[in-house]
Amino acid sequence: MQPSFPSPRPPAIPSRATIALALAAGCTCSTEPEPQGMSLSAQMDRYASALVGPAEDAGPRLDECLTLTDPDLAGDCALVVIRHATTNSDGDPELLCPMVPKGIWREECWFEAAELVRRKSKQRAVSYCDRATRFRDDCRQHLWQGQLKRLVNRYGPDGFAEALPEATELHDEWAVLLDEGEDHSYRYWLRFYQAGLGGMHPLDLEVCEGLPDVHRDRCVEAGAQRWAQHLEQALEDPAQTSIICRPGDDLVQRWARLGERTHALPHPRLEQEALAFQQANCMQLGG
Repeated sequence: MQPSFPSPRPPAIPSRATIALALAAGCTCSTEPEPQGMSLSAQMDRYASALVGPAEDAGPRLDECLTLTDPDLAGDCALVVIRHATTNSDGDPELLCPMVPKGIWREECWFEAAELVRRKSKQRAVSYCDRATRFRDDCRQHLWQGQLKRLVNRYGPDGFAEALPEATELHDEWAVLLDEGEDHSYRYWLRFYQAGLGGMHPLDLEVCEGLPDVHRDRCVEAGAQRWAQHLEQALEDPAQTSIICRPGDDLVQRWARLGERTHALPHPRLEQEALAFQQANCMQLGG
């Protein structure tokens, strides 16, 4: 039985720029009580000071980060110091990540550490992902996703069949390391075909027809899901919603006018997706 579609990614952590801007605007980006004893200006000065210096001095600079009284700013500062140390010197995530404040920032540290060590040791990268807790699944996918996208970009959607031997080799390599069984295969091949079809305008699922049966089905399903995602985005515009929800036939052709991303050539699977989409999203059709 085919596993269900993976659940959405966990909420992304705020970027350094987002945190700095929010703090400057007087926003409290944490659920912790407002810190006492150090002004925002003093914290920002100490933050900047901690980021100055050679990578090999990560220890003292990390200690300075951890004196910040705002937990989000302290966590972000520590993560930047560790990222710099690990990228530019022999900083060891095994020693440094446990020093990051416990919670989302430490988990993000393990996530980034996994990406940094992947080229040196895939097994070590997997072990770091397992420590990323709420980001574990996303981290594991990132280990192979970049390689997969580069492979697809070399061949394009017209080269799916030609790319399959190399893509299968990459799949099998990570399948052994991740030990996720059928779920890994589903996620992997879904992203393989979505990456190839993502820049195809108009979307033409005929490129799937020359593939072996199981891959043809994966390709068609990936295209249908990606197309439905673009329709979801189109629903944010009332003018486009009126086009999507207008009763009538030839939905795929009619919805092509919504824009480049929803422009697709007629295909039985897309017609099926279109009817289901209308029923789920259009009140006047009973959705």
